[in-house]
Amino acid sequence: MINISITRKCKCCKEYLDIEKDNFVYYKKRYYHFDCAVNETLDRKNNKLSKEQCVDKFTQLQNENREEINNIINKERLYKWLQNTYNTVVLPSYFYIKMDEIFSGIYKGLSKDIPPEDLLDMWKRKKNELDRINDSNSRKGKNLIGVARINYDLAILLNKYDSYLKWKEDQKLLENEKQNIINEANKPKINYDLINKSVEKNKNTSTNINDLLDEVF
Repeated sequence: MINISITRKCKCCKEYLDIEKDNFVYYKKRYYHFDCAVNETLDRKNNKLSKEQCVDKFTQLQNENREEINNIINKERLYKWLQNTYNTVVLPSYFYIKMDEIFSGIYKGLSKDIPPEDLLDMWKRKKNELDRINDSNSRKGKNLIGVARINYDLAILLNKYDSYLKWKEDQKLLENEKQNIINEANKPKINYDLINKSVEKNKNTSTNINDLLDEVF
């Protein structure tokens, strides 16, 4: 398994931070360690916020930017996985432009946007199939490496996206069915034998009481 860390340089201390693990703030398109953002604000001459107010401010900012950060992380995961898998050090600028069009759904031939996390998941699942296709092409004299191979495989995956979505939906239904079975299995068991014995006992008791009443009256 490839260990991929996604790092950015803190605007304040210039040290690197891991945006998947470290506590940081994304502020005005720049990255800061959380403590760096707080301390830098407190050190400003015109600052009127207390430390507690600064912490609240940047915590709120983290929550507001969570979706944007997750999107950045998912894109980085995809790009780094491609670079490692296809042994490509640098991806050209036009490739990033094309990928942004794919993510937003405006790329030619697409009927819907494709999130980076979906594309990465599909790529990993289809990697063996893509390798077999590449081996077949190589035997025919069509040798593709690096970015050329990435673009070729990408074209195959884009045509399979609707099938992938159908597969995902089927998996969700199966998971729901599995959960329902687990829930049913975990329900308290009803001891019908015990219930029947209790009912019979109550019936006999009732009969005995009626017999006594008959004797009294």
